[in-house]
Amino acid sequence: MTISRRSILKYSAYAAAAGVLGGGAWQLRPTDGSDAPDDIVLPAGSDPSLLIVYGSMTGSTGGQALWIAEAAQAQGYRVALYSAEAAPSPEEFDRVLIGSAIRAASWLDPVIDWVGAHAAVIAARPHSLFQCSMTCAGMLLGNDGQPLSDAQCDELRHDCDSMFTAAPDISTSDVAFFPGRLEFSRLTPMIRVGYPFVAGSFMQGDFRDRAGCKAWAVNELANRA
Repeated sequence: MTISRRSILKYSAYAAAAGVLGGGAWQLRPTDGSDAPDDIVLPAGSDPSLLIVYGSMTGSTGGQALWIAEAAQAQGYRVALYSAEAAPSPEEFDRVLIGSAIRAASWLDPVIDWVGAHAAVIAARPHSLFQCSMTCAGMLLGNDGQPLSDAQCDELRHDCDSMFTAAPDISTSDVAFFPGRLEFSRLTPMIRVGYPFVAGSFMQGDFRDRAGCKAWAVNELANRA
């Protein structure tokens, strides 16, 4: 049987369309959901109190905040842990740690809003900031085991600009930079489709460093009275 050129082109177009639709369906499949930690309510007692507030898209930064909470508890702090959407005022706490995932080169809006609303209170007590991103992960992978350079830290700090604009009282505060986790299956469908184009990268994986997070927390709590 002879197949005409018109038929070949027609069925090739069908095959290409099926491939596009199949790829689109894969991109738009349901997410695996978030694995953010449960809130931790401040326990009663007389030990110093610590409020940890974080912003997370799929729970990755929340997981790092939980590791930091565990390190603080081991140092004798009474710890409260909340996502920014549910966080209380920091007024009743002795110190505050605040962290965020990075989206579109910025801290997440709920964290910016919470920090902006409480900036003066935060600035009046010991506080520390941290951010988690795949940009940091990529930098560290390219450093062959070496820590971030000053130039890399300066570049990452620009992700804080919108947060510092909302809270100029803490705009000179130090920021710790942690590598993050990105798994496309955990992103919402629209973000999953657009992320590679916005970020310019298809890199995914879990690059978080539990020991590094805990060591940073121990150092911060020990050296910043």
